[in-house]
Amino acid sequence: YRAQLMPWLPGCIRAAVNAGALGAVLSGAGTAILALTRRNTKAIGAAMLTELRKHRVAGDVQLLRVSETGATVNGEPLR
Repeated sequence: YRAQLMPWLPGCIRAAVNAGALGAVLSGAGTAILALTRRNTKAIGAAMLTELRKHRVAGDVQLLRVSETGATVNGEPLR
């Protein structure tokens, strides 16, 4: 239902996928769009920003890595 409030969302997701993302989704409470990538991260982020700017929507790109250790508590893995 939140996506209906963001007419630019499908274009931003399409831009991410067309630039090489594995996929993209609206994340959290609707304040972020998450694109999953293996490569071309900067180009994918740039494509998403370009699409947002077409609609005069501000944004920024944050490149994050997926944790390979999983969840921990006080430095110890959960079991």
